Amino acid sequence: MPKQVTVHLGGREYTIHEKHMGVNAAWRKKLRESEVMRVFESLDGFIDDLLSMVKSVPEGGGLADIDLGKAIGVARILPVVVNALAGSIDEIASLLFDYEPKLKSDRKWLDANAYDEEVVRAFMEMLQLLFPITALWGMVTGSRVRQTSGNSVSENGGSNGLPASGPKKKALTSS
Repeated sequence: MPKQVTVHLGGREYTIHEKHMGVNAAWRKKLRESEVMRVFESLDGFIDDLLSMVKSVPEGGGLADIDLGKAIGVARILPVVVNALAGSIDEIASLLFDYEPKLKSDRKWLDANAYDEEVVRAFMEMLQLLFPITALWGMVTGSRVRQTSGNSVSENGGSNGLPASGPKKKALTSS
């Protein structure tokens, strides 16, 4: 039975339906060849560099304690990352609209009424249909833990998704 996700774009509700394997394979090929994929791949290295720079600052340190070489490396790549992200929004929209015919037929209306953030969220929902392995990964890593607000009390009596007693562990959540 095919799966589906409901997304909201420009105040309208759309249903994205899972396609057959052949259609999905062709779409994934488009994704692999897209600039969006290159942006995702480059973000990994950028985030590593940024974290390395932040980790190099001693606890209680300030800007004067940042490793200048690491800061220059991050500063050099930042404009490239920002530019790539800015350009990728349009390609994300095109990939989304190419997958779901109803979205494609409403493209003009969506261009005038939907927001970039809505498009990115819809794209992420659609990726879950196209990459069902993410559900398996979530089970392996425990990322399917029920999301709780910062003030709520969880089923086990603790707040913030933590147990009422015992060692504190960071709760993993998924959207």
